[in-house]
Amino acid sequence: MAAPCRSDHTVSMVTALAAGRARSDIDVLSRAGLPLADFMAESAATLLGVIPFVAGCFSSTGPATSLISRTYKLGDLLGRNESDVA
Repeated sequence: MAAPCRSDHTVSMVTALAAGRARSDIDVLSRAGLPLADFMAESAATLLGVIPFVAGCFSSTGPATSLISRTYKLGDLLGRNESDVA
């Protein structure tokens, strides 16, 4: 007879499954040819299902310089640009 499943084990398994699903979904999104803003929005929605957050910021970097070329803010950071470096 199998041992009863511990609740802490079940929670970590659900988390691992959700993380794997999110990773897979973002991989598919990365190959979909979406415009950058759409990719970032869809990725954020996918991550939100696994990692609850109030605010977030994505950035893209130039391949040659590694400098930040674009940011995408969401949640409580949306529209809060007073501390950004120009």
